[in-house]
Amino acid sequence: SFRSGFSRPILMFLFRSFARDRGYRFKILYPLGITFLIDFLMKQEAGPIHYYLAVGGGLLALDWAKRFENPVIEHVAMALGSWVFLAPFDLWQHHFISFMTPVWSLLSLPVISIFLFPLSLANLVVSDHIAPGVVHLWQVFLDFLVRLIDQTHFTFLVVSEEKVQIALMLSFLALLGLYFLKGYFRQTILVCSLFFFALILRILNPDLFAHDRLVQFDVKQGDGMMVTRQGRVEMVDIGGKRAYKIGDWLIKFAEQGVTHIDTVTFTHLDEDHCGEITELAKFIPIHAANTHPDHWRSERGQVLWEKIRQRSPETRICQDACVELMKVGWFQAKKSLGGGNDLMAGVVVPLSNERAYFALGDGDQSQEEAYYRYFESDILSHPVRIWKVGHHGSKFSSSELFLKELHPQKLWISVGKLNSYHHPHPLTMFRLNALRVPIYRTDVSGDLIEYISHPLLSRRS
Repeated sequence: SFRSGFSRPILMFLFRSFARDRGYRFKILYPLGITFLIDFLMKQEAGPIHYYLAVGGGLLALDWAKRFENPVIEHVAMALGSWVFLAPFDLWQHHFISFMTPVWSLLSLPVISIFLFPLSLANLVVSDHIAPGVVHLWQVFLDFLVRLIDQTHFTFLVVSEEKVQIALMLSFLALLGLYFLKGYFRQTILVCSLFFFALILRILNPDLFAHDRLVQFDVKQGDGMMVTRQGRVEMVDIGGKRAYKIGDWLIKFAEQGVTHIDTVTFTHLDEDHCGEITELAKFIPIHAANTHPDHWRSERGQVLWEKIRQRSPETRICQDACVELMKVGWFQAKKSLGGGNDLMAGVVVPLSNERAYFALGDGDQSQEEAYYRYFESDILSHPVRIWKVGHHGSKFSSSELFLKELHPQKLWISVGKLNSYHHPHPLTMFRLNALRVPIYRTDVSGDLIEYISHPLLSRRS
């Protein structure tokens, strides 16, 4: 509610009111189409697409239900309409259908529309003194929904590959019937043509609609990276629960269309890298957790694994062999740093023939030397390199020699805004700036995204 997306419904309301006051025939979806074009030109990701499908379907259903002049029927129609366009999209892209969405809409729309939304608007327009209270109310409501969803089994229905086209056709026929019932023959022909054109493109070139990507999440002071390719989801670290709450993760995964995690690799077991898995495992399937055996044998590792086992019995321990989308290496520090940083995982994630992502958790300068020697062939074979700066930019990482040898084309820093560690360190930033390459920080830019299938779409979020 406090992001730029908050302006969408307000902008739509103003557009329609302006047109109505001047006697223009401004149809119900025109303002939504204008805001969609603006968003589409600026960015393209799962969140806005879901937003427009949900709001567009809800508005069409609401427009149809107004003939009954009954607010209850209008509310139910809007909840169902917001879902009827989302269901085919989720089937198309992710092979699952969230059939509980209308129920959550029926529960959440009155609370958000009548209570939380006006409070948030008042906070933005009138005063920011009530911001902590409004944020708390949002958090309480979202926590309630999360607990409710946790008690509801089979919220998501996974549909196998061979059934996707059939399910899409049935959904489309239902929408087609609604159009014919309203007498919009020409609009029906247009929708049919667009649908079948998109379906042909999908069959001829599945990669055209692919959303394979690498995301460095803004998890405040911590680390969390996700890479998806052809339906497989792997992560490196998963943030800390003191800085990044479970509701934040569920929203992020919903935006990215993620319904499971195949493997989580922990670079080490500091809280800001693995603390959230024990809560997250209750809400989203995590098939495997991976870290060095010495980490699992430590006291901290044994406690963590016991908590994971209690919350998610199906999660298994695996070694690097269960990691498919990246290469993993383990590097010992020359001097003991304490806090579990003596043994650190480094990864390489190939993105294309030339591009690759390189990271070393909270590694120090001695571990960076070993990292370069170990992954030298991968570094040389990928001339376009994204380096996720080690240890959030601390003074113990990013030596001048290592940066010169690596010669990255982009620098990413995962760091919390105004963190108590004062990361990134000024000396580190001095060395990074000397490279004269783009530097992107999660505390400034939010989530950092690099697309795998579409190099031209690669961007920072």
